Amino acid sequence: MPEKIPRPSLPQIIDRIQSDIEYHLEDANARAEESLLNCLAQANAGVFHGLYGYADYLAKQLHPLTADINWLERWATSLEAERLAATKATGTLLVAGSGTVQAGTQLQHINSKQRYKVSQTITDDPTLLCEIIALEAGKEGNIKSGEVLDFISAIEGIATTGTIQSLGGGADQESIEVWRNRVAKKFAERSKIGDDDDYAQWAKDSHPAITDAWVYQREYGLGSIVIRCIAGNSLNIIPDNQTLETAQANLDKKRNSGATVFLLAATPKIINITLSDITDMGIQDGIEKELKLLFQHKQQQSALMRESEIDAAIQRYSIDYTLISPVGDQQCNDQEVFSLGEIVWLDNHSTQSGTYD
Repeated sequence: MPEKIPRPSLPQIIDRIQSDIEYHLEDANARAEESLLNCLAQANAGVFHGLYGYADYLAKQLHPLTADINWLERWATSLEAERLAATKATGTLLVAGSGTVQAGTQLQHINSKQRYKVSQTITDDPTLLCEIIALEAGKEGNIKSGEVLDFISAIEGIATTGTIQSLGGGADQESIEVWRNRVAKKFAERSKIGDDDDYAQWAKDSHPAITDAWVYQREYGLGSIVIRCIAGNSLNIIPDNQTLETAQANLDKKRNSGATVFLLAATPKIINITLSDITDMGIQDGIEKELKLLFQHKQQQSALMRESEIDAAIQRYSIDYTLISPVGDQQCNDQEVFSLGEIVWLDNHSTQSGTYD
């Protein structure tokens, strides 16, 4: 990163010019307030102070980490690291009935208020499995299988609702901070030869939802490259099929000739947590948030989660509890990533649980 150019203050520049004038002109007084020499010194100092400022501005543009947004875009273009745009969620919807569902027909999710449209016309298909796409790009368009979408307008012979079979691949536009760091990394590593670090970076460049990737050479035989990835910014750290398909297509454009690349999701190592003696709902909510943060901090390859770290997260809200499970430290292998599973709250009267994926 470029060093900051030393920039004298305006009074320092004025004093320097006045001193130069007085040195070269015998008996000159360049400091008299209304003298011509003082006016010339003041005017020239303003010009030079502006030039120092422009030089300082240009110095910042020499590196992506300090460049302003316009220059960052230029760096990104030259390094083939353009900002990753938001993507729309896509998937399939199962509809009951007999009739025609026209392309462009719109649906809405009752809870998220997200809208979708049918991608292509379906006529008298016995399954009426419609391909759908979100109207707006972003991760809010991703919805779990089994949820229901409502047709905005009724269709003759067709049920008013449909059941989601799959709906994912939506991601928000890459944040400026993440984009800037990615461009800076490419700036520092301009020569890409297809080693493990290159393929890991190419995987992260292939879709805005993918935040980390691990490379395994020759796992499926000579010439094969397996990449396992995670989606650390989504509710479910495991990338969905739509994300993997889009990313795989982008990876295939960058891979070395003769290499076969397989982009897979990392295997979730699900940790279920059982606690007793905590019945206050507010304390339970606080512990849940702390556990989610802990698991987010453990999104690395071959991560180790110590039992003491789980205790520390819980003890931010309560010290009166019993951790029933897990017992002992937990270790991921090199293909796994920690995923918070079910939290079970036990007391002498009832059992409450919830799944956090």
